[in-house]
Amino acid sequence: MIPFKIDKKTLTLHQYIIIMFIFSIIFSIYYLTKSANSLSEYIYQVIAIEKGPIINYSICSIFYIIVLIIASSSYLGIPIISLSITYRFLVLVYSLFHIGNFTFMNVIAYIIPQVVIELILTYIMTYMSLQLTLQTLKLSFFHKGNYNTKILLNYILSYVLVSVLLIFLSCIIKIYLV
Repeated sequence: MIPFKIDKKTLTLHQYIIIMFIFSIIFSIYYLTKSANSLSEYIYQVIAIEKGPIINYSICSIFYIIVLIIASSSYLGIPIISLSITYRFLVLVYSLFHIGNFTFMNVIAYIIPQVVIELILTYIMTYMSLQLTLQTLKLSFFHKGNYNTKILLNYILSYVLVSVLLIFLSCIIKIYLV
């Protein structure tokens, strides 16, 4: 999984992800306060007080995972991963702006766990994608090698399994706490 030991490559990846998180939050807040919600038909609500958008959330989250896996195995992985981080935060901020029922109990029991799950999901998938993109670039341009398929599938599947479990946990919270 995600190593938190102090080496140069891991530290650089974590710094890049944190910088992209901060940039994405600032951009999302700025865009949604200054725009006329022209993206509202393309954005689903991650956090909603009603039970309706659970299927949309699941489909869009699985699609997000698939796009990151495909993008991370190409040379254009880093820009696509950066745009996907911005998209996830745009979705999160959009859904927070459209919650009409801010009570203390909703915030503590429902909204904060959903935000934490979304942040963890985005961080895990971004780290996996960046790691795979860097490995693709290294094998293509510097070491001229091939992937070991068994190791690659185990690496991807461990992250996808954790991500799907987080999506499942998020859906359970949406179903049973609403």
